[in-house]
Amino acid sequence: MIENVDYSLSPSDNDVDHWNIRLMTGEFADTVFAFGAIGLKEDNLTFDFEIISSPYPDLKVSDTRLQSIAGEVLYSVMDNASEKQ
Repeated sequence: MIENVDYSLSPSDNDVDHWNIRLMTGEFADTVFAFGAIGLKEDNLTFDFEIISSPYPDLKVSDTRLQSIAGEVLYSVMDNASEKQ
């Protein structure tokens, strides 16, 4: 996933400490979501997220395809952040 190609970041309207992520390409294009808790459990990265808006009214966070894409975005965001330090 490439920032500003596959997804974009924008500040949350409701919380200055959080960012919304809009998918720009792929199966869930124009879906906006935000990460919640991120952690490590038994050497595995864990995360929560919520859907802010989506053109797909039946889309749920339990959708495994969306979970996979959210994981790819999270990896990209973290990788980009580590490169900037």
